[in-house]
Amino acid sequence: MATFWRRHLFTSVIVGGIQFVVLTLLAMLFYPGGTKTDPTTPGYSFFRNFFSELGLTRGYGGQPNTISTALFVVSLTVTGIALALFFVGFTQFFRRSLSGRILSRSIPTRSYRLAR
Repeated sequence: MATFWRRHLFTSVIVGGIQFVVLTLLAMLFYPGGTKTDPTTPGYSFFRNFFSELGLTRGYGGQPNTISTALFVVSLTVTGIALALFFVGFTQFFRRSLSGRILSRSIPTRSYRLAR
């Protein structure tokens, strides 16, 4: 099991990060348009739209946003899974010393508590 983490952990995190960027850019391209202040704006504007608007089922102009929503949801889901794998496998890198085991388990737990 430890060999798997050493060989594939960072690869899965890097692939998860790359797919996040690619699928998010594709979702931006497929976004039908509209902002909260101007529903007639064509397409996605990086500086005028919020990131979460890629997940709307309908754009502000009323057009369906099915493709963009699907890409956005898949992107976030795969990234979340990759990060969860990273934090589970992170402890495998510090098994030799007691202080390393304690720190590798407590830092992700504390980060989670602070984020809530």
